[in-house]
Amino acid sequence: MALKFILIKAGTGYDITDTVIKVNWSGRKNSPARSVKLTILDDPDIGEENRTGIDVAEGHHLIMQEDGEELFRGIIMTQDRTQNRELSVTAYDNAIYLSANKGSFKYSKKTATQIFLDVCKRYGISRGQVAQTTYKIPSLVDVNTTIYDILINALSKTYIATGERYYIISKKGQLHLLRRREQISKLVLETGSEGSQYGNLTAYSYRKSISNTKTRLKIISENGKTMAQWADRNLEKKIGMMEDVQRPDDSLKKKKLKTQVIVMLDELKKPEQTLSVTAFGISSIISGAAVYISIPEIGVGRTFYVDADSHDWDGEYHTMKLTLNYASDLEQINEGGEIEVTSADDSSAVKAAQQEIKDAAKALKEKKAVEKIIVTAGKKAERAANLAETALKAAKRAYAAYEKAMANAAKAKTPARAASFTKSADKQLANAAKQAQKVIDQEKIAQAEYEKSKVALSDAQALYHASQSDLASTAEFAVQQADSSARRASEYAEEAKQYLQGGS
Repeated sequence: MALKFILIKAGTGYDITDTVIKVNWSGRKNSPARSVKLTILDDPDIGEENRTGIDVAEGHHLIMQEDGEELFRGIIMTQDRTQNRELSVTAYDNAIYLSANKGSFKYSKKTATQIFLDVCKRYGISRGQVAQTTYKIPSLVDVNTTIYDILINALSKTYIATGERYYIISKKGQLHLLRRREQISKLVLETGSEGSQYGNLTAYSYRKSISNTKTRLKIISENGKTMAQWADRNLEKKIGMMEDVQRPDDSLKKKKLKTQVIVMLDELKKPEQTLSVTAFGISSIISGAAVYISIPEIGVGRTFYVDADSHDWDGEYHTMKLTLNYASDLEQINEGGEIEVTSADDSSAVKAAQQEIKDAAKALKEKKAVEKIIVTAGKKAERAANLAETALKAAKRAYAAYEKAMANAAKAKTPARAASFTKSADKQLANAAKQAQKVIDQEKIAQAEYEKSKVALSDAQALYHASQSDLASTAEFAVQQADSSARRASEYAEEAKQYLQGGS
């Protein structure tokens, strides 16, 4: 791949390719401008007419081409000379003006696209392709801030409201606002698979971390009131609870907060996965783009966003170092770099969140119905235990009357009197047995209601996660109540059995 460098001085272009020794072309996320650093031969012995004569104070510009295709255009902003008779210069593309200019901004009900167009017009920045964002930001006000900060703020609010990512890049001297999902490289970087001797990825460093992972998110008002919250309870079972608290975006309506908190948590709960690779240089892979990475030995085979890139040319040898980030919104890209779902829904994250809310509402309704069963079972178990207690007391009284009648029969002076006491005793013994049987029956009822409450509690716990609510204390108390009542009834039943057998 042949590089060509054109130096623009006072509107005239000069080919300085033969003087360039080394090249570094780089860019990174959260930095507006890409840069090119050239190491140039600057030896007086080659003659003044062969030296570049670069002077940053004169506003010299640089164009870098590869096989006739422009890769970079920008202004030279730094120059360094050394005793090695080399000149190092660094040029930045026109996105540098986003961080070089400050101002005060006030927008009302404007989209990020409208704000982008406005600042380009206000500061005389040439623009190219502009993606159409549709979300109107209710209010965006900032004083003494850079153009870049106000634009990033607008794009951040757009992402929070829609789940769509956009980024700004300079191409051919123009500033572009692009939808990130659409900037997909049809390229694969791989270490080489079994049976293959070729791999264009020469080194890598992979990192996966949950240090910044959140399992639940709460949005609170200015006075600390919870306005919306969501949790991934299944994840919490694995790694424990990690909660984040945020203030709501002023632009979001209350009815949208529930949806938004789910969308936001969906991002926050994912482990941070970063990958740094060194590979043979491919000029189309730069910050903001996405590329498929295949490293079978560590189980990596998916799409990553390029967060930072650094391309180096030493002669014609081109290598690149990339810092990559897990592209959670590009899971439909296959290892051929092709979009498997071409009609991806822009609002899929929001729709998924809305469905989760519906599912949670349904689960909450079902959970409340189950909790009602638990409470009812607890009350029935307690009633059965109380009835068993009353019956046991009656059995004791009847048996005491039986024993007294038998004692009187033994003391009777006449057979007729003895027979009368014996008849009364038999009646009391039968009554004791009858009351004892009531105790047994009520104990069975209490046990059945307790078992019913346990099954219902299990159902409630299954609905607990889906409904995104804590288990009602009344339901827990009701199960405890049923358990206590069943135990109490069992004790009564055990004691009552002796009266079924005629005492002991």
